Amino acid sequence: MDDDERDELLARIEGLATPDPERPTSIDPDVEHEVTVVDAITRTVPNPAASGEPMSDYNPPPTMTSTLTCQTCGSTEGWTLRGRWGSPAVISCPAGHVVESRDRRWLVGVMQRALVTAAR
Repeated sequence: MDDDERDELLARIEGLATPDPERPTSIDPDVEHEVTVVDAITRTVPNPAASGEPMSDYNPPPTMTSTLTCQTCGSTEGWTLRGRWGSPAVISCPAGHVVESRDRRWLVGVMQRALVTAAR
């Protein structure tokens, strides 16, 4: 299994455990929104390096949590997310560097969660 296949498999597993939030009526899905996230953005994913018992309903897969970090400048806070409900977020650090991710589902989810939080 190559890295792309592994990333896709991990994204599918994560997607099964992370339900999509319900869209508040105040958020227009056709309008592009911009949300500033002051705190760090973390991501919890299955840990492929962990070994142990096989996965089951009673024994969920081991996970690891990582903090989103700009590959260019090292920023971990002050992110700006741009996008529409149901579309992948374009994430940029305070210096304007765009964060790249191959995980479309995660980018959609982070945008939706940011919009729900901002609408409160």
